[in-house]
Amino acid sequence: MRLTLALITALTALAVPGCVIDQDVDDRPSRPGELGAGDFLYVCVGDADPLCAQGSVAETFPERIAVGGRFALDFDPNDTIFSDGVALRIEAPNETAVKAELGTFSIEQAGYQVFLAVSNESEVVDLQHILAANIERISVRTMDSQDLDTIELALGDSITVSAVPQDRLRSTLAGSLDYAWSTADPDIADVATVDEDFDVTIDAISEGVTTLVIEAGGFAQEVSIEVTLDGPATTDTDTDTDSSGDTDSSGDTDSGSDTDSGSDTDGGTDTDGDTDSGSDTDGGTDTDGGTDTDTDTDTDGSTGA
Repeated sequence: MRLTLALITALTALAVPGCVIDQDVDDRPSRPGELGAGDFLYVCVGDADPLCAQGSVAETFPERIAVGGRFALDFDPNDTIFSDGVALRIEAPNETAVKAELGTFSIEQAGYQVFLAVSNESEVVDLQHILAANIERISVRTMDSQDLDTIELALGDSITVSAVPQDRLRSTLAGSLDYAWSTADPDIADVATVDEDFDVTIDAISEGVTTLVIEAGGFAQEVSIEVTLDGPATTDTDTDTDSSGDTDSSGDTDSGSDTDSGSDTDGGTDTDGDTDSGSDTDGGTDTDGGTDTDTDTDTDGSTGA
């Protein structure tokens, strides 16, 4: 048996066309009620909730919701406790901190707020505390979820990005928000389109540097936009190895070695009369990484007067 809040379902569906409310209840993420009487279900409102891609079901019940973010809740009572025909509704007793409108909620201040599953006889069946957090950062992301600190574009190019609100711990905040996108200098880069999923396309119009500004929930995020003739610079890595084995500044490696095996004979006469028949060997290492071996023999057999 699955009992849902028919009143909330009907009102939310009328108020928010993008809300996924006609789905199988089993698909919606749930969290057990704190009194153990059933599960609270998270319902997406609109397409601007980062947990609800394209208005679909959220993957998990959110840990945090953005202050001002819109959402809905449903309740699935335990079969062993309730019989068929039990009517339940969700209430938020703190009307100062929680705004309720046509079956949707938004928490207007940071902190935990309690939500109640209530019967038609005004009996509290179960409850759930939900945490709301202020937006401390808005992550600007590409379609492959790459976080951008700077947007680099070639002249004439475009990029599509999305916004993800985060708290001070950079945790994603759930809830549907209204976003305002703009650029400081639209002659350099301009917000071209905002699609149905609230993804934004930015066009590079002329060379220069400007700023993208995203506003939501009373917070504004700025991201630098750089438009150049050729776009982002690329890194060229040279790993060639030359025949001499020398290592140059591009990263080439010198593995060569030089060998000197010449022989010198000195038959001169020393002024001190000593006879020198020593052999000198030099096994030093070249500065280019090679090995230099000197096996010259110096023989002095002269006799002093």
